[in-house]
Amino acid sequence: MRIGIITQPLVNNYGGLLQNYALQETLRRMGHDPVTIDQPMFGPVPAAKEAFARAKARLASALGALRGRPAVESKYEARRRLAERLPYASSFVSAHISSTGKIYGRRAMAQAARQAGIEGLVVGSDQVWRKGMNPRMEACFGDFAGDLGIGVMAYAASFGVDQWQFDDAETELYARLIGRFCAVSVREASGVGLCRDHLRVEASQVLDPTMLLGRADYGLLAGAGSGRGGSGRLFAYILDAGEGKSRFIGRLARERGLAVAWASPGGGGIAVEEWVRNFAEADFVVCDSFHGAVFSIIFNKDFLAISNPARGNTRFSSLLAMFGLGARLLDEGRLGEAADPGAVDWDCVNGELARQREASLAFLRGGLAKLNNKQAE
Repeated sequence: MRIGIITQPLVNNYGGLLQNYALQETLRRMGHDPVTIDQPMFGPVPAAKEAFARAKARLASALGALRGRPAVESKYEARRRLAERLPYASSFVSAHISSTGKIYGRRAMAQAARQAGIEGLVVGSDQVWRKGMNPRMEACFGDFAGDLGIGVMAYAASFGVDQWQFDDAETELYARLIGRFCAVSVREASGVGLCRDHLRVEASQVLDPTMLLGRADYGLLAGAGSGRGGSGRLFAYILDAGEGKSRFIGRLARERGLAVAWASPGGGGIAVEEWVRNFAEADFVVCDSFHGAVFSIIFNKDFLAISNPARGNTRFSSLLAMFGLGARLLDEGRLGEAADPGAVDWDCVNGELARQREASLAFLRGGLAKLNNKQAE
């Protein structure tokens, strides 16, 4: 079956790129033909509106120069800069992800899906249902599927937070759209309750797509060898840098006699394959990223995750609770008080991961069968 995937924009985000890669690879192994509908981060802007914003920025820059202030860019120029894929993201998408050209708007998406021969839609994963994180939230609820007469399912969709963010009109619209879904699953335990209480649907909790693949799969992707460590390095993957985090990581590295290898989504942009290899070869990992914790678990690395409230703590707590790793989550404001959480029982963690993977794959197969039935009607 030709399957269209609706996810977050494919931009400079290691976890976002890898979850899409993993879902596509899983679908291929099940005998399907997936393609990601590539939504841009921002929609089109009328030429007159952009010209006015540029003129306003030029005037502000000229006035600021008289006071020794730096030049100002228009908000649309800033948006374009933020949305531009860095080379590491572009090369990974080109090499590993089947995607359409950038498409924005219901009609354009319906037309592109029709031209691509898409027979069913999978929404997910990552924070596709988090307000403000996607260019068209209606698309993340498959609004254009009705124009095509095809089915929609959600796999590991995430709200990102545990509080309801949508107003009454949005809630009613999304409840109506999700009511057409063949199957609904979410990534966090809190998402099950949000779906039931606000969207009037029952959802299953499943694994993030990255966890549907195993250590050997990522070793092949990254050329990472055994992934047993021994590099003498602490890998620090930090989304939101801060003096407190830097001091904590430096102290931890000194105590363990490790050198620090740093990475961030925009800080130099190491290749996605190298990012994965850093987890495989690390002796210890510190991260403030959901997918940083995921890959630490996949590669069985001793790790600590620093809470990131602005990005959504429920993602961390739900993941770590599933594997009995709650002690690995640290409060950013209390890093000086952090205690050694002890050794991880990786046999227990890996056993739970295998069980969760089996259940998640079973859900995905069942949902795809319903999509296929819908397409055959």
